[in-house]
Amino acid sequence: MDRVDKDRFPTRPFSRSELRPAPQADLRWVLVKKDTRRFLARYWGYFLLVLVLAGWFYTNIGPAPLALGSALVLLFTLFMAPMPCCAETRTEGQYCRRNGTGILGGCYLKAHKWQNAKALVRRQSWAGLARHVFTSISGNATAISALAATASAVAAVITLALKSPTPGPPGG
Repeated sequence: MDRVDKDRFPTRPFSRSELRPAPQADLRWVLVKKDTRRFLARYWGYFLLVLVLAGWFYTNIGPAPLALGSALVLLFTLFMAPMPCCAETRTEGQYCRRNGTGILGGCYLKAHKWQNAKALVRRQSWAGLARHVFTSISGNATAISALAATASAVAAVITLALKSPTPGPPGG
């Protein structure tokens, strides 16, 4: 019993080497600064869009990876890309200027998230929404990226659907 108490509550203080966490096997992000990691985590969809567009023009990648990459970029622009909120406020003709996430995301107010989704469904509000989205650089980047990702995804799916199957052995 006396031995258990000594092991549980040591009499000497811990040294600094004993308090350090064990080195981890994953060293991917060790050489990347914290600000760079945040930047990459926040804007990964734009980098993926560049890779998808390069895949269309410069490499021989099949349509399935391009469709998947385009779908990921579209999800990024709809729900994660930094842009203005764009929801209508109580004052007529005014729009929310808070930072939002994605075209459908809105800012932190729950009502604004629903307003952005409803604005895309109602045809009468498309012009006002587009006018406000295109007033900032981040809104321009998000909207143009969403259009490019949609066009790329549609083209990749059409290419995948029209792609002729490889001929099998004769007489089968």
